[in-house]
Amino acid sequence: MILNIQVIQNVLKSATSKAGKPYKLHEIAYKNLDNGKVEEAKINQYSDLFSKVAEMQAGMSFTVTKEKVNDFWTWVKVDIMTDKPAAPAATSAAGYKSTYETPEERARRQVLIVRQSSLANAVAMLVPGAKGSIKKEDALVLAQQLAEWVFATNPGAAFDDIPDEVGVE
Repeated sequence: MILNIQVIQNVLKSATSKAGKPYKLHEIAYKNLDNGKVEEAKINQYSDLFSKVAEMQAGMSFTVTKEKVNDFWTWVKVDIMTDKPAAPAATSAAGYKSTYETPEERARRQVLIVRQSSLANAVAMLVPGAKGSIKKEDALVLAQQLAEWVFATNPGAAFDDIPDEVGVE
């Protein structure tokens, strides 16, 4: 099987085999110019193509020959394309949707985790000794204080603002 591809992203990664042996591999995201789909391939350091794949950069186009080996489709030959095929127009990296979180998304997720944990702990702190149901406002105020303490650069000082005993009316 022969594919015409345009590289979107090529990332060198480290991995560990089932036997615990470390190895390197290239994860390549590419646009299949024959069908317009974004696909990926992983080529490890034991492949004869590893050094050739290392030269692949975003925007470059290649012809890839794949063969079925032991029930898996494997890249067996890679050639740089000199002529573009008459296929759908190539896209830039903007056409590839990464599944990895951005630093902003990761930071937002951490804030949500801390808020959720702080609320659960605030409720747990308010329940013992309560003579009735706890007020939502009390739980939210205490949760906010706990969350601020977690994110404080000087947590000792911020913790002093949290009352030692929180009463419920």
